[in-house]
Amino acid sequence: MPPSRPTLRNIHSSGALVTANSENGVAIYTGADLRRFGIRSGKVTVANLSPFAARFKLFEVDASNSFAPGSLTMVIDDISGEDLVSVYRGDIGGLPAEGIDLGSFAPSESRTYRFIVVLAVDSPAADRAGEAGAAYEWV
Repeated sequence: MPPSRPTLRNIHSSGALVTANSENGVAIYTGADLRRFGIRSGKVTVANLSPFAARFKLFEVDASNSFAPGSLTMVIDDISGEDLVSVYRGDIGGLPAEGIDLGSFAPSESRTYRFIVVLAVDSPAADRAGEAGAAYEWV
């Protein structure tokens, strides 16, 4: 008897993945006039409006950051459930190129992410004129 071969299946033969983003095209936060140990934050809710589960990743695109490494820390947390889930902590522009796996969203599931940016109390004086920014995509 010949060895068995894996069988490929098309689980969903038609239909489109439909997502929603509560802040689509809008700044999640701004850091204007951010002072040492200043904090800025914002929230975004991402939803899977499709009739089937979908795996999501978070990508950072068009990132720029003139601050010294570690001076401007960005924290991204999933605050959807009872327990906070840390997604990322580091510099703006530091998300891995392959994105961050956010897991599978069930049909009609939504998750809320909080973005926090903190300028370190010991940031160098040169950072007072610093600029940083990025766009985030859920794929």
